[in-house]
Amino acid sequence: MISPDELLFSVDEHDKPIDPHPYALSHQSGIWHRTSHVWIVSADDKILCQRRQSPQHANPDQWEPFFEGHLGPHQTYLAGALQEVTEALGPSLQPEQVRFWKVHKCMPESEFQSIYVLQWDDSTVPFQLRHQSTNTIAWHSLETVAQHTDTTHNPNWTQIGYESELFDWIRTGHSASS
Repeated sequence: MISPDELLFSVDEHDKPIDPHPYALSHQSGIWHRTSHVWIVSADDKILCQRRQSPQHANPDQWEPFFEGHLGPHQTYLAGALQEVTEALGPSLQPEQVRFWKVHKCMPESEFQSIYVLQWDDSTVPFQLRHQSTNTIAWHSLETVAQHTDTTHNPNWTQIGYESELFDWIRTGHSASS
């Protein structure tokens, strides 16, 4: 879990950098900051999801279909995405392995969320759960994840607001490496 005093990449409401602010102050005061979300999608359109532990600050005991991390001062969205996957699951990634989708402005969280998709086709390299904030990971079909996050409110699943649009993008094959 991130330290309350850890500095974040703080921005204004237009995603322009400002002086860094501590995590706790950013969340308590609604200071805009940056995060990266990485969706891991298998060749057969399954999504690797994580279930957050109870003491976690955000989304306790909920399934999340992405791996998310706050960016430190001057850290790029891409560097944050690569770091989050490595810290949470183990494999070191190269920038060309993830595909940028878009930056989502999340009003309730005061976050600019950069969304990436990692097409994971290598079943011979298992993920190793390394994140203290997560107690389990599991593959769920895209349709199951869509049902839980897109069409109805399910208190066991995290919902951000961009899922439907991302699922359409994945279904049309845009997430596959070119």
